Amino acid sequence: MFEDKPLVRDYIANTMLGIEFLWGGQVMLETNEPIATPKTDTKVFVVGPSGQPKEETQRPPFKWQRVLYTMENRRLTRKLL
Repeated sequence: MFEDKPLVRDYIANTMLGIEFLWGGQVMLETNEPIATPKTDTKVFVVGPSGQPKEETQRPPFKWQRVLYTMENRRLTRKLL
């Protein structure tokens, strides 16, 4: 179940290699990865506890891309879904 938290890409290959070794065959992992979005920060004014407005920056939400990692015969492949 995807929990809106990306995996640490530095660990995917070695982790899947270990799972392939233990499993004894092909291992597949479907996940979501954030994709770059244009940096269009929005300036908004928020009223603080003191009643004074203050300026804050809102960033656009992440866009997610489904990805399938496959480890087979000690070879990792990555495919966009």
